[in-house]
Amino acid sequence: MIESTAVIMKQKKVTLPAIIASALLLVSCVVTLNREHMLFRIEDIFYQSWMIDENIKGTDVVVTLRDADPDLEVISIVYSGIKVPVSKTAEGGRMIIRGVINPGLSLTEPNLYETTDLSDRIIYSYKGEESFYPLVNIRRENMKYYKR
Repeated sequence: MIESTAVIMKQKKVTLPAIIASALLLVSCVVTLNREHMLFRIEDIFYQSWMIDENIKGTDVVVTLRDADPDLEVISIVYSGIKVPVSKTAEGGRMIIRGVINPGLSLTEPNLYETTDLSDRIIYSYKGEESFYPLVNIRRENMKYYKR
């Protein structure tokens, strides 16, 4: 009985440093996430499908950033396994990022996007270092129809 208690105590001594190391790692991860999150705030995220004359169709993915660091460069958006480059516009202290998923005019035309296994995200560069920010709670806007 005394031997088994000593073994348990030894295990607790080994476990305590592991718990402390895990807690320190978690704290450093939170600090890193907060540093990245301080580069911008996401104000709005939505996607909207569209169609022109029933021949051309696609989907816009729009992310509105507020308080974006001037050194932030958004490179692309990944949405539903599709990675597309983005266009950026500044509007009233906001940066509006738009990715257009357009399957092309016909099945023989090459796709205008890249498929990937990545989750929904924006991919950005900050001071030469590439990173990403996950996109969650993306709301759907009603489809738009256009006539030429």
